[in-house]
Amino acid sequence: MWHWLSGIFLADRSRPTAHERLRAEAGARRSIADMAPSPPSRPAAEAAAGAEGSPPDPVDDRAFVCWLLDMPDPIDEPLRANEVTVLTMLDAQLSMQRSAAELLPRAPAVIPQLMSVLRQDDGSLAALAERVSKDLVLVAEVMRMARSAWYRGQGEIPDLAHAISTIGVAGLRSAIAKVVLRPLFDPGCGELSQRAAARLWAHSEQKAGHCSRLIAVAGGDPFDGYLAGLMHNAGWTVALRAADRNGGLQWPWSTAFVDELLARRDPLFGRIVGDWQITGALTELAAQALGAGLQSSGSVLARMLLAADRQASVELLEQPTAAPEYERDAIVDELAPAAS
Repeated sequence: MWHWLSGIFLADRSRPTAHERLRAEAGARRSIADMAPSPPSRPAAEAAAGAEGSPPDPVDDRAFVCWLLDMPDPIDEPLRANEVTVLTMLDAQLSMQRSAAELLPRAPAVIPQLMSVLRQDDGSLAALAERVSKDLVLVAEVMRMARSAWYRGQGEIPDLAHAISTIGVAGLRSAIAKVVLRPLFDPGCGELSQRAAARLWAHSEQKAGHCSRLIAVAGGDPFDGYLAGLMHNAGWTVALRAADRNGGLQWPWSTAFVDELLARRDPLFGRIVGDWQITGALTELAAQALGAGLQSSGSVLARMLLAADRQASVELLEQPTAAPEYERDAIVDELAPAAS
């Protein structure tokens, strides 16, 4: 499937649950999509100021974890023994500076493909259309992207050539990156990883789109924003696999454990992405995640990533169906007879 790519390139009902609190908040919060760059001339300072607000508070982050794993609200109690074991495992992985290949075993098969995308000369759209047409899943993703709300108003998209012309080379690189990186979020055999896989990927897709548009408005590289949003949840993948290796954890979790897991997500992301050395901006972002933390960073990419992360959480907790993935699957089914 990927041979041709080498050439071009995650209680108590008397009071509102954490889920309900975040859903209620979603209606009152201004959408980051309103800051998206439909008019590219919008001043970068305005977009940066709009995304700068306070970082997500612990209650909101706990609501995300509950949604991600479809689990009951955590209870207010100290860490349990098996929770301490999982956290100790994660801390060991961080302090031992284990490679990304050890933390995410699929990475050696995936990242070279992504690096090939970054090294590829743009070429003509006609040539790209010919190459993309050899992979049905990628064709479906490109068609879905071209027909999405972001490109609404560009006219009908009857075929692949029109789709590629609509999204351009930058959109095509994003589509390929998403298809290439998807295996990093495969659930494996652990219970927690399997529970989270579909929702974690849906959240990553939403976050990547928001981060790409926000960073473009702020004058940065939208592809860096897209990659940052798509890879940010890799820290969750590593954390959940560690919990699965410990034999799982009893519901409900303690609030202390949820908060400690949340505190380790970004450092784990930093450890993984820093090893990959994909782009200068992503390597710098990884160093910030491993150092003072993304919330303390003054970089535009870090601020936009956190804003995109927040918005993706609000949207998906309000409507948890992973629509983009279903749309792509429907296009695959539609195209399959023609390809056979």
